[in-house]
Parts: sequence; C-alpha cells; structure tokens
Amino acid sequence: WVLRDKMDLFLETVDEQIACRLCHAEINEELRGHIEDKAEDYRGYGLSEEEALGRAIRDMGEPDVIGMELNRQHRIRTPWPLLGIIGLLLVIELGELVAFGGSWNSLSDLAYSLSDGTCYIWGLGLLLMMMYQGYPFLLKHAGAVVKTIGIFCGVLAAGGFCQRLLAGYGSENMTLYRLYSSGFQVLILGLGVPVSAVWLYRRRAGGCRAIALLTLAQAFYLAALRLSRGFRPGGSWIPVLCLLLTCLGIELYMAVKGWFGGSAGKAIAAAIFGFAVLLTLWAAPGSQARELWNRCIHPEAYAANSTAWDDSYNNMLIRELLSRAENFGEVQLSREELLNYGTGEWYYGKNGAGHWKDQRIGETSGEDSPFSSFAAYREYRLQFLEHPTLEKILPDKYQSNYRAAWWVLHYGRIPAAALMLLSVSLPAALLFLTFRIRNRLGRTIALSGSLLLTLETVIYLIENRGYQFCHFSNLPFLAEGWSSITITALAAGMVLSVWRYDRVVTEKEKNKKKECETVVS
Repeated sequence: WVLRDKMDLFLETVDEQIACRLCHAEINEELRGHIEDKAEDYRGYGLSEEEALGRAIRDMGEPDVIGMELNRQHRIRTPWPLLGIIGLLLVIELGELVAFGGSWNSLSDLAYSLSDGTCYIWGLGLLLMMMYQGYPFLLKHAGAVVKTIGIFCGVLAAGGFCQRLLAGYGSENMTLYRLYSSGFQVLILGLGVPVSAVWLYRRRAGGCRAIALLTLAQAFYLAALRLSRGFRPGGSWIPVLCLLLTCLGIELYMAVKGWFGGSAGKAIAAAIFGFAVLLTLWAAPGSQARELWNRCIHPEAYAANSTAWDDSYNNMLIRELLSRAENFGEVQLSREELLNYGTGEWYYGKNGAGHWKDQRIGETSGEDSPFSSFAAYREYRLQFLEHPTLEKILPDKYQSNYRAAWWVLHYGRIPAAALMLLSVSLPAALLFLTFRIRNRLGRTIALSGSLLLTLETVIYLIENRGYQFCHFSNLPFLAEGWSSITITALAAGMVLSVWRYDRVVTEKEKNKKKECETVVS
C-alpha cells in the first residue's frame, strides 16, 4: 500500500504541471500502464512486488519534469492572432455605433448609443463559451441537437399549416416570420451545420448511403420551410444557399480525402447530385428564383420606388453612388444632389416620368396611399430631408445591410479596402486554422464553420456592390442583428474550440473512430 501511495503521489505531481485537466485521466492511465509494465519486468528478474514497483517509479524520472514535457505536448492552444482580429472588428463596430448613433452630451447619451451594441456583447460571450466548451459539448450531445432541430422543423411546418387553415392561404404573420427566420438561421446554420458534419463523419463508412441520408435530412428542413407561410421562400434564399453549399463543401472534402467508404468518385457524384436536386426543389415554381435573379442583375427593369422595401431601386442607388466615391473621404454631394438622391429624382425625373410605380398597392395610382404618385411620394420624402446628409439618402438599415458600401462612400475607396481586407481576414484565418487541425472529425467540424462564414462574407461583399439577391447575407462580427451575431459566434467559436482541443482529444477520437466503424459495419 505504501508503494501504491507513492505511485499516486507520482501521478499527482505530474498532473500539477499539466494545465489541461481534460487530459489528466488519459495521461495517468498511460503512465500507470508504463509503471506496471516496468514493474512486471523487474518481477521477472526475481524482485519482490514492493522492490519492483519502487524501481519502476524511480526509472520514470522526476515527475515534475515529466509533467512539464507532457504539458508542452498536451497544452490547449489559444489562437491569439485570430482573437485579435475578432476584437478589432468588434471595436470598429462599437466605435461606429458611438460615432453615428446620434449626438451625445452625457454618459447617459453614450450609454443609449451603446445599447444597440448589446448584441455584440452577447456575441463575444457566446464566442468565448463556444471556444472553451463547444467541441466537447458537440461530441457528447450531437444526438440531442439533431432531435431539437427536428422538433423545431416539425413545429415550424405545423405552425405554417395551422396559419393557412385559420387565417387564409395568402395571409402573413410577421411574428411567425421573425420567429421562423431567426430560429432557422440560428438552429440550422449555427448548430445544424456542425452537427451535420459530426453525423456525416461518424457514418462515413457508409459512403454514398451516408451522403444520401444527409441529403434527405436537408430535404426535410426545406420541406418544413415550404409548408410554413410564416417563412417566405424568397426571403430564405441566402441562408438556404449557404446551408446547401456548406454541406456540399464538407461532402466533397471528405470524398477527395478518401474518408468515405467505397469509391471516392461515386461519393463526389452523389454529393453533387444531391446538391443539384435540393437546389432544384427549392428553386421550383413559386419561389420566384428567376425574378429574384433578374432583379439582382437587371434592377432597372424592376425598380418601383425609392423606399427601403424596393431592393431593385436600392441596387441601382448603391451602384450610382459607388461610381462617384472618392479615394479618400466622403463622397462629395451638393445639397441639390442629396435631395435628388433622397427623393429619387435622379432616376425617375422631375415628375416621375421614368419607371415610377406605386409598389405599396401594386398599381400606378391609388388615392389611399401617400405613394399614389411621384409628386406625393416626393413630398413625403422631403419631410425627412430638411437637413440632407449621406446617411439620410442611403437605404434603410444601411449600417447592417450595406456596411461595405457605407465604408466606401463615407471613408473613401482606399480606407474601405483596408477595412474589407480586415473583414475578409477572419474567414481566411479560420480556414487556415481548419486545415492545420490534425484529427479528422475536428477538421470536418471546423470546416463547416469556416466555410459557412466564408460563403456569407463573399456573398455579402457581392451584394454591397449593388447586386443584392433577395435578403442580405451576414458580415461576421460587423453586420448588426441578434441572429447574425449569434450564428457568427457559434461558427467561429466552434472552429476555435476544435483548434484548442485538437491535441487533447486525439486519442479519444481514435477510440471513437473504431467504435463508429464497428457500428456502421
């Protein structure tokens, strides 16, 4: 018993030098096995149990030195440069909230300006929580997350069906719309994408069958959205596209690496075929896909009026203003030009003789609307343009939807290019970390998050060139909104978590991989 206490003391001294508590049990088991093997060798030479165990412990060396070396090997890594980029983006965002949130002459006014930034504080907290516990939590509770998403999709479909029965097919409930929209983006994009990566990897031995099952799961999500009148198909194009492209990217990467059972070529073909089927179903008649595409490429054929609800006009306005941007400083516009842009006269002409249409009632004229004629609309807009500024002529929610365009128009092309380079560096850094992760499951999960944020960033920057396709994408840690910041924090936090625990869970993943392959076979 005395020598057994010495072994425990030896292991305890080793553990004191290792910062990561998660790997204490695994290291202790390994060291205990080495000591017992050495003791067995000494017993073979005729030594007693006590003497053999004592020599085995002594041969191991100083426990604190061993612990120091093991701590170097099993140390949890923190990607400080990436956290620095995220912190800088948040500082830029909060600084702009203060600078353009209105005049403030006291601490209370400053606090009110910063109140719009509470979602970023939430996002930072969620990011850190995911970074510390996201990967272990996902591996342990992936099944529960799948069930939660399935229940949500069922509730979403049932809610939309009941709304049809009770309120009529053509009715729309904005409360349901916001609930479904936010819930879909957070659950499906923020959690569904990484859990899909876990599910697919654990069933990778099934090859094309695993890809087909994931395709069916995505079809179930899309069917639930279709059944709901609260979630308009056109408004969900961008998140659905990001979902489908991210899952396709994961499948293709695993296929190219040869991680699927069976032929890699067949796995690639199955992934592409499944993506094409899902995209075709979502773009089926009724989704207005062709009209949305034409509004993006040829907005002049659809521009109705200059309200924030008309994306076609906003595309044209952004393209026009960007063409006048300076290399440094705000775009130079006279008062008369600001009024022309603010009222839409630059495009529709003095009397609205261009392409004016009353979008609110769907007719050329209507007595019950302040937009019944261009003259009426012009008078309506002038009441907000007593002191015209660049901010007042830009589309509604420009700080969220047109952040990159705002940088160009307000700071100039060159400073805006530096800010956009900083925003692009975040998904680039996430991808860099992803491909340096050693364990395969962790790399697959990290790829889901980094690929999602890369797609959102690229689509957002294209839209800010005046090519908006339906609703806006997300610019990580810069675009406003609780859903946007939550998705960004979940995705980026998961990549950071996998990176931190990469060296810690390698042995456990090897055991889990063997168990999964046994179950699948």
